Amino acid sequence: MNSVAERRIVLAREGQEDSVITIRIGIPYEVDAFQWSCPVALDGLYERLVDLSGVDSFQALMLAQSVLRTLLKAVVEEGGRLVSLGEREDIDIDVLFDKGI
Repeated sequence: MNSVAERRIVLAREGQEDSVITIRIGIPYEVDAFQWSCPVALDGLYERLVDLSGVDSFQALMLAQSVLRTLLKAVVEEGGRLVSLGEREDIDIDVLFDKGI
C-alpha cells in the first residue's frame, strides 16, 4: 500500500514484549461513480484490515482515520499502553488523531 500518512508507535502490554505498530492510511481510490475506498493498516497489530468505503474520497479518508482511532482506543481499554517510539512517552489517542502530535 502506498501511504498518505504513516506513524510508528510502541505497544506495551503487561507481561509481554513491546511491539512496534505502524499506523498507515493509504491513498483513497475510486471504486465506481458512487463509491471510494481507502486502505488502512495497523502493522504489528492486525495482519490485514479491510479498505474503508465512502461516497467520495473525503468520506473514505475520514472513515479510515476514525476506524484506526477506534481500534487503538480498544487496545488501550484492554490494558495496552501506546508510547512514542523515541521518547517512550504515553500517547493520547485523541490528541494523535486530532492534532497529529
